[in-house]
Amino acid sequence: MNYLPNIIFAIILVVGIGYFSRNVKKLWRNIKLGQDKDVSDNKPQRWKNMAMIALGQSKMVKRPIAGFFHVVVYVGFIIINIEVLEIIIDGLLGTHRIGHKYLPKQYMVFS
Repeated sequence: MNYLPNIIFAIILVVGIGYFSRNVKKLWRNIKLGQDKDVSDNKPQRWKNMAMIALGQSKMVKRPIAGFFHVVVYVGFIIINIEVLEIIIDGLLGTHRIGHKYLPKQYMVFS
């Protein structure tokens, strides 16, 4: 009977992943409705723009205050995802704060 909460958590997790997958399939279907466009012209400039805008976050360099807050939100997002992963592991294994057990120094930074 000690494993009942873990089993219930696993069932709810599988249902949630199934619901998420269903929505991703709907989004993918809608994306596929778009029409092809010829983008074979000026490839070097297109790659440069993609690198500067998407990877380099060029807009954040132009506005340093917004850039700083963007980095803060991004780091927070990464920390939250690490915590969610720990919650899922704890829910499936029936443990509590498993990250503290295996990575105590790093865990204290995030808590």
